[in-house]
Amino acid sequence: GLSAILVGILAIVRSGDHIVAAEDLYGGTFHMLKEELKSFGISTTFVDFTDKEKIEAALTPQTKLLYSETVTNPFMRVENIKQMVNLAQKHKRVTMIEDTFATPFLQQPYLGGVDLIAHSATKYIGGHSDITAGVVVGKEELVRKAREKVVNIGSNLSPFEAWLTCRGAKTLALRIGTQ
Repeated sequence: GLSAILVGILAIVRSGDHIVAAEDLYGGTFHMLKEELKSFGISTTFVDFTDKEKIEAALTPQTKLLYSETVTNPFMRVENIKQMVNLAQKHKRVTMIEDTFATPFLQQPYLGGVDLIAHSATKYIGGHSDITAGVVVGKEELVRKAREKVVNIGSNLSPFEAWLTCRGAKTLALRIGTQ
């Protein structure tokens, strides 16, 4: 999951760029944004994404990305995705959402205008507790860039893990209970 988030972010931002992110994020993602991306020359400001004014106040000319989770971890807050998309469009920024908890069956942020979506397939998509994987979906150009990053930094799945992930995806609807 974190690899999917990382390559998604790196498909959007470069050294010198800035990210505005929700302050309520999965701990590994929070640490990556706060500490690890510094070595790439990428800075992050964390704000309360329930407050539109705070998000706008955090934007700088270097801001390229607004980042959050559809259902935040650990506080399980449901983000106002439409507000995030509207702000990004108003200020000509890119949006990225991590959507593991909601899954593609319960929520499709792309249909709401989100540019890039990451899923930790380790959880619901895989569903059998036998993989560690992530998935990135969204605008074709960004997914293409993310794929290049995943291959070039060597965080792509082995063929067997990819097969196991596809196997899990086939039963996701049954396991989520949407039928």
